[in-house]
Amino acid sequence: MGTYAKDLATIKDDTMDQESLTDEEMRLLHTPSLVSDALTTPTTPNLSLPKQDPSLVHLHLEFASSLGDVLSKMTHRQVTARLRDEWLGTYSEFVFGQPVPTCCAVIKSRVHGLEFYLVTDSKILFPLLDRLLGSKTIEPIPQRPLSEIERTVSRLLIEEIVNQYAAAWQHSLSLDPTVDRIEHNLQQMVGLHGSETTYNVRYEVSFDGAFGLLELCLPWQKTEQIRHRLAVS
Repeated sequence: MGTYAKDLATIKDDTMDQESLTDEEMRLLHTPSLVSDALTTPTTPNLSLPKQDPSLVHLHLEFASSLGDVLSKMTHRQVTARLRDEWLGTYSEFVFGQPVPTCCAVIKSRVHGLEFYLVTDSKILFPLLDRLLGSKTIEPIPQRPLSEIERTVSRLLIEEIVNQYAAAWQHSLSLDPTVDRIEHNLQQMVGLHGSETTYNVRYEVSFDGAFGLLELCLPWQKTEQIRHRLAVS
């Protein structure tokens, strides 16, 4: 059972343990979330943060299917991807929410000097690398930095994902992104200010029994003009 399924089962068990539900609890239980049946972010909500932009949500929903397609073509396996959740938080929450080591691609765009981040969960990254390298999947999944050859193949994999992500924006603007570097320790990485608002999107990716997350982190303030163009296009 995947992490999402376990979390959902826990929610259901907790609900069944209650003798009765109030009218408000029943309303919340039957109200669909913005993104399918996705779970909300585990971070504490900050009521002072702005609301998410519906145009961004729609774009990232569309990107989920193309993400699965590009990974399927690369691995010659059926890879599925779905948007798990999206939320606004802070850069500090994003950084300290990642394990060490991790695989974080720093992506730069010529559009408004935009810099954003793509983190690939080791639970899905290593199986993808094993498939691309033609080797047998190692169990358990190693918790270590990438080797030189793994880093090279990871960069090629991430570049394909980033190109597909740029294609999702092409009807509104040319994002023109490049993978600047790959970091393993976000807590030592030079990035945004800790309190800066970020827009975070997580995707569930699975194939051949492997399951993991891909997470995008974009600076909210720098995307303001981009979001405006996206909304009117």
